[in-house]
Amino acid sequence: MYRMLIVCLMFVTTTGFAQAPEGVTRRSPLSSFSTHKTSDDFARCMSEALRTDFPASRVDPGKAGKEILVSGDPSAAPVAVIDVADGVGGGAMVVIRTASSMQPARDPTVKIARNCQ
Repeated sequence: MYRMLIVCLMFVTTTGFAQAPEGVTRRSPLSSFSTHKTSDDFARCMSEALRTDFPASRVDPGKAGKEILVSGDPSAAPVAVIDVADGVGGGAMVVIRTASSMQPARDPTVKIARNCQ
């Protein structure tokens, strides 16, 4: 009886930790690329593309362009942070940090960003 209770508690605890998002940190998987769009144009494209799957996403002013915080729930930590820095002569550099443990190229946020490239 006690063994079953302990096993159940371990299972519940383990699945709870597995589903808890850790949020985006400096150690999060990173992906980057350049785009011919300005940070404003890229942010506009991303806002439209994220609307369905990540409705709580928002665009903030960044140090050299825009910062896009990707989230599906307003009370949850962002699943990705996208920094878009305007370059000289047009275009921008896009740096994406994701909270996902999957390879950045397979992350849905990175795929959406590449489609806005």
